[in-house]
Amino acid sequence: NLDKILFNTRKPTTAIIGGSKISTKLILLNNLIEISDNIIIGGAMAHTFLLAQGNNIGKSLVEKDLISDAISILEKSKKFNTNIILPIDFFCSKARFICSILARPCAADCGFGGCVIFP
Repeated sequence: NLDKILFNTRKPTTAIIGGSKISTKLILLNNLIEISDNIIIGGAMAHTFLLAQGNNIGKSLVEKDLISDAISILEKSKKFNTNIILPIDFFCSKARFICSILARPCAADCGFGGCVIFP
C-alpha cells in the first residue's frame, strides 16, 4: 500500500530521484519535499539544479526553461527543512550519455558533457 510507505515512514527518510528531465518529476519532487528529510537528485536532471545554483555545467544536458522551477524546489526544501543533495563531482565525456571507460574525471566546466557522481 503506497499510503503506508509515504505517510507512515520511520524518520529520517531519504528519497533518491534521477533521470534526465525535471519536467516529468516536478509534482513528485514537490510532494517529496513535504514528507522527506533528504532528497538525493542524480542523473542529468541534477544539471538543471546545479545550473540554477550558478554552477558551470559545461555542455551537459539541462532543461534551461525549468531553472525557475528548480529554484522554487530548492527554496521550498529550505522551508520544509528537507536537504537536497546534489552531485559534487563529475566525469566528462565527448559523447553524450557515454560515461564509462571513455570518461575522465574533470571539472564541470571542462567543455564536455558531464556525468554526475556523488561522494
